[in-house]
Order: sequence, then structure tokens, then C-alpha cells
Amino acid sequence: MNARQRPTLDAEDVAIVLIGDFNPMIFQPAWFALEGLIRKSEAEDAHVEIIHHDIASFRLDWLSVDVLPDRFTARIRSEAFRTQLRDLVVGAFSKLPHTPTRQLGINLTQRYRFATDAEWHKFGHYLAPKSPWSHLLENPGMLGLHVKGTRPDQEPGHVVVSVEPIRPGFASLRVNDHFEQATDTDQDHPTATPRFVEQIAADFEASLQRADQIIDGLLTGFMAQQDFDDGTHD
Repeated sequence: MNARQRPTLDAEDVAIVLIGDFNPMIFQPAWFALEGLIRKSEAEDAHVEIIHHDIASFRLDWLSVDVLPDRFTARIRSEAFRTQLRDLVVGAFSKLPHTPTRQLGINLTQRYRFATDAEWHKFGHYLAPKSPWSHLLENPGMLGLHVKGTRPDQEPGHVVVSVEPIRPGFASLRVNDHFEQATDTDQDHPTATPRFVEQIAADFEASLQRADQIIDGLLTGFMAQQDFDDGTHD
């Protein structure tokens, strides 16, 4: 019997997302450079997709920033830039403490390649057993799975783990570490921004470490499984 091969990491991205009320026009490369958050040369070489009062979107070699009136997203696609991502978002919103924000997400997404399509299918059977569906649907298959848990700390919010097939042989595993605005926020200053800045500065690495552990736990459990419910057995 051939030994099974653990899925291998194919790609990763890390994103910090803030939900609130934003002026996209602020968030252009020149502003980040003026505030010392990126180098002037980076701002000059940035690939600007659009800067408009309804949307701002630009790319650096290591970073992408997308801002809508209700959402700010800063994203990297290399683990090497995790610290720079944290520092950029902390620096930006330290300069904008009165920007109204209500939610914060620290999101880790990893794409895995499975050794064979058979192993890819087994992962779907492991997460979503097929027997409950086999008498209801023809060839049932998992399109996506989202599981929500309470936060491991005392902060308001939750953790959501999502798994989705991308194409045969590949699956995306995502952990959204979600923080909510505290209910005791001062009504005269209805924004969680200063608190979120503190949480990013203090908890960013720990949040990603927890996400790594969750994903590793899913894959370890999968590799330990011997029998898979593919719906062919009663």
C-alpha cells in the first residue's frame, strides 16, 4: 500500500480588512509615502488601477491596497512581508484615528495542492461526509464549508474557517479572525479605530499563528483518517 502524501502549500495571502466609513481618495500611494509608510520610490513606481471618490486601488511589488467607501483591504502574497503589512496598516490608521470603523478582520488564506485527485476528493469526504446526501442528490460534492467558532480571547467577534475547492487537485483554506466594535465604545466617538490599531499591533502575529494551527490541525486530522464516507456505503 502506497503511503499517502500530505497536501503541499501552493500559495498564501494575508489580508487586514477594516469595515467602516472611508474616503478612498485619501488612500493613494503619494499619501502613504508622505506619511512615511512606504518609500517615495515605491509610490512613484506603484501600479495605480484607479483613484476615485468611490474606489482606490493600487499595487506595489509586495502589497495591494483596495478601498471602497465601506471597506479597506491591504493584502500581501508572501509570508516575508507580514511585518510590513502590520506596520503599514497600524501606521495608516494611527494617522486617521477618527475614521469610523466597526469591524476588523485578520485573514489568512492558504491554497493547497493534493497529491492526486483521489486525495482531493477524500478531503471533501473528510470535511463533508456524503452519506446524508447520497439518497438525495446524484454525485454530491462539497462546494464550500464555513464553520464559525467563538473567539479564544475576551474580545467581541468570532473566528470563521472556510474551505473551498478551487479546481481538481486544489483547495483553499481560509481563517478569518474577526473583531467587532466593542459595545462600550464612547458614543461621542463612535469608532473602534484606536482599539483596532492596538489589536493589530499587539495580536497580529498571534492571530496568524492561531490560523496556521487551525489549518495544520485540519490537514493533520485528514492525514490521520483511514476511512472516508464517500456515500457508497450504508
